[in-house]
Formats: sequence, structure tokens, C-alpha cells
Amino acid sequence: MGKIAVVDDEQTGTVILDEYLRKDYEIFTYDSGKSFISDISQNVPDIILLDIAMPEMNGYEVCKWVKNHDLYSGIPIIFVSAKDMLDERLKGYESGGDDFITKPLVFEELKKKIDVLLAGVEEYKSLKSDYESAFNTAMQAMSSAGELGVVMGFLDKVILCKNYDEFVNELFVATESLGLNCTVQIRLYDDEINLTHDGQSRPLEAELLSRIKNKGRFFDAGSRTFVNFERISLLVKNMPIDEPDRYGRIKDNLPPLLNGANARICAMEIERDIENKRLAMRRAIEDTHSAIEEANEEVMRLKEENNRTMEDLIKEMDAELMFFDLLPEKEAQMHNLLENSRKHVVESYDKGMELEKIFDDILKQLFEAVD
Repeated sequence: MGKIAVVDDEQTGTVILDEYLRKDYEIFTYDSGKSFISDISQNVPDIILLDIAMPEMNGYEVCKWVKNHDLYSGIPIIFVSAKDMLDERLKGYESGGDDFITKPLVFEELKKKIDVLLAGVEEYKSLKSDYESAFNTAMQAMSSAGELGVVMGFLDKVILCKNYDEFVNELFVATESLGLNCTVQIRLYDDEINLTHDGQSRPLEAELLSRIKNKGRFFDAGSRTFVNFERISLLVKNMPIDEPDRYGRIKDNLPPLLNGANARICAMEIERDIENKRLAMRRAIEDTHSAIEEANEEVMRLKEENNRTMEDLIKEMDAELMFFDLLPEKEAQMHNLLENSRKHVVESYDKGMELEKIFDDILKQLFEAVD
């Protein structure tokens, strides 16, 4: 059962949250930021629900304290606020918040956010060791390359990426080699991917990336910089604002890197569409082939059935003609007429079989075209 710390100076709010959440989580309530900080070492939570407007120490200050503490910096924080303004969310994100929810609370939404963050905590723990190993290997391989070499190396490798897992891995290898801590948002035709180097991004990061994607090529927010292209946005969370030269080089190097990334995303989308169309065409050809085979079997059945019917008719006519007192020439003429009709029917079916061969050749060529 996950541990949830509720920090709010309004007693009514904490009581309601405690009653609603207690059946699914272990709840600790605090009426101020200071009381929470003094108790955190005794009751370390998995998630913190943090009100913003509190006396003495507001939510932003509490969040910064938690995120700057080595022991507690990984605890997800959900800000609870009565205001739904972009500035409020940016302040919450700048102080280190992971998500944001507005009052009055929709408890189903809150529970969903809590469950997502709890799952992320577990995923982070499992991915952290794997990432650190991969990152150390990548850093050793790229240590001798300059910043421009990192960009060029990424552009060379991204062309060969066949899927988004490979693509994202190459992107984070490049950004980490540049010393950047980033979150990326990839916008596909039918989906949106938000990732950090160690897994899913924080919900608040994903929301900010979506809101700021149309704010120009660069959008600066303190030590955070958003870099936007049509299909990809990158959030750099540790811009060296106190190192003007390096800061300028990063802003020079990121556009060509992301321009190449954007082009590769578009190309992979086109490749995916072409592959889907190819598969759809192949399925249509296979269905057509099956339908022709079924039609051919039916034609063969009808041929045999009609042939038997004609043969039976000839036998019956031969038997009946004996009672009509016809001349032998007339009997032979009637017999030949029926026999010729039977042969004509058989020939018609045989011509149908020739058409089947033509269709088979066409389908074979279509199969070769789509494979």
C-alpha cells in the first residue's frame, strides 16, 4: 500500500482527502510545510499531495526543500491549487513538481494521477541501474568527440533507426553526451510519446511540452529551455545559464540535431504508412486469390454436374426415341444434337479454366510487386 503525505493548512481539505484515499493508501496529514518537513524522516512517503497557498512556508518552498534533499528528491509531488494558470504550473514545475491538479478536486482524476506516479516510481527503480550502465558506456565512447561531433554522429545514426525505441535511445545518448538532462515529446499522427532517459516523463512536463510546442523555436523558463519542431519538442532541464559560451553553443547545436530528428520522424511515419498499405494490399490479394480458388472449385463442380445431367439426358432421349418410330437418320441427328450441346457446355467450362490461369498469373505478379 502506497504512502501518501497530504500537506494542506485547510483542515477540511485534509479530512476529505484522508477519508477518500485511506481505503487504498496509507495517509499522513500535515497542516503546514514545517510540520511535514519535521516528520518526513520518520514517515517517508511515496507521493506528496502539496497545497500551494500556505502560511510561513508555501508549497513551492516545501517542494524545493524536498527536491534539494538527497534522500527525498525522488519522491513525486502533486501540487494542489485553486488556480489553473500557466504561470502557476510553470512555478510548480520550476520548483520540481511532478504533476498538478486544481480544486475543486475530481477524486477519480486524483487517484489516477497517484497510481500513474506510483507505477513510475517502481519503473524508475528498475530502469535506473540499466540506464546508468548504458549511459556510462555511451559517455566513454563519446568522450573524445566534440559537441559538433556528437550532433553529426547522431545524424549519421538516426537515419538507420527502424523504430522509435532505437530513435529515442540515440537521441538521449546524444543529449547526455552534451551534458544535458532532457525530456522529449514526439508527436505522431495517432499518438504522442513523452519520455525521459529513465522512462516516462512527469505528467506536468508532458503538459508543459504540449502547451509550449507552438511558442516558437526556443522558449526559456529559467534554467529550462524548450526547443520546438513540428513533430518533436525537447525540454532541456539543466541549461548552463551561468556559462554564457556553453549556453550559446547548446542553442546553436540543438536546432540541427532536432531538425534531423524531426525529418527522421516524418520519414518513419511515411515508411509505416507504406508498410501498412503494402500489408493491406497483400491481404486483399490473398483474399482475391482465395475467392478465385473457391469460384474455380464451384465451376468444376458445376461442370461435372452439368456433364452428368447432359449424359443422363442423352441416355433418356435414346431410350424414348425408340417409341417415336423415327427414321434411323433422324434418331442419329437428335443424338448428335444433344452430344454436341454437351461438348459445347464442357468447352465453355474449359475456357473458364483458362481464365483462371490468367487470373493466377495476374495475382502472382501482384504478390511479387508487394513483397
